[in-house]
Amino acid sequence: MSSIGTELKINVHLDRLDGYKMSDIDFSCEFYVYTNRRVTMAKEHMVKADDDNYVALVDSSKLGTGTIRCRVTAHIPDADFDDGIRTEIEEVNTGITIVR
Repeated sequence: MSSIGTELKINVHLDRLDGYKMSDIDFSCEFYVYTNRRVTMAKEHMVKADDDNYVALVDSSKLGTGTIRCRVTAHIPDADFDDGIRTEIEEVNTGITIVR
């Protein structure tokens, strides 16, 4: 549990997608408790921990109280698609709860 106003460091990790490391692909994350209050962060604005882990710096006061969820949108190179990119979306519970 974290109190509202805490600045959080949230590790973002994706299992290898078709053999690609997170450092090889473009992705973004939306952190939220309620759907009308989101913090969206592109890969470029995260801290790279290693090729498969990035750390998002999130101000919990922008989210409200409750359990933080994360929606990751990844763009994976894939020649089967017209634009050469396959979009995958995954939603996860971060396990972090914000309280007053």
